[in-house]
Amino acid sequence: MLRKLLIIMLLLSTKHAWAQNNYEPYYKPSSYPKPIPKDTDKTDYRNTGTPLSDFRVVTLPLKSTDKPPAPDIPSRTITKADVKNDANLFLMLFNPTCGHCEDMTKLIEDNISVFKNSKILLVAAQHMGEYLVMFEKGLKTNDYPQIAVGLDSSHLIDRTFMYMSLPQINIYNKDRILIKRFSGEIPLDSLRQYVQ
Repeated sequence: MLRKLLIIMLLLSTKHAWAQNNYEPYYKPSSYPKPIPKDTDKTDYRNTGTPLSDFRVVTLPLKSTDKPPAPDIPSRTITKADVKNDANLFLMLFNPTCGHCEDMTKLIEDNISVFKNSKILLVAAQHMGEYLVMFEKGLKTNDYPQIAVGLDSSHLIDRTFMYMSLPQINIYNKDRILIKRFSGEIPLDSLRQYVQ
């Protein structure tokens, strides 16, 4: 009996090891740009009145689910130049597994007409790619051109996050100067006064 149990355990552990070696996630971190090795910028971008830091945010590639099949959308890199316009920028630092972050994103989606001229950039830490796939599937952020969701690959979170609570929304004016910061659960009325 003990011998049979030992053989079964050995077979199960072998199968488990094989499955781990052959697992290929949808998101492959090695295919994205590596973060800047060392952050040499000494500016404190957390203070109101400071300019938006240079950044590089990488979006996930999107698999088409349309019928007939539409082409897949490759990942893209968003930089400071890509978020220029004459309205405020809402930069949301978030964790894709955070319930408050999901609720905030849903609130923005449900009231997207309020943000029609603004750019909204949702940024998660680079190692959160697996979770970001599930986050984007549960929401409709890709349906709105003013919303971009991606992974930080340039120390943007390190430079701007206050480490108080999530989500954190930094609001930058048209010149990309930080004018307001919110953390945690944020009512729409608080954001509405910064929309143009």
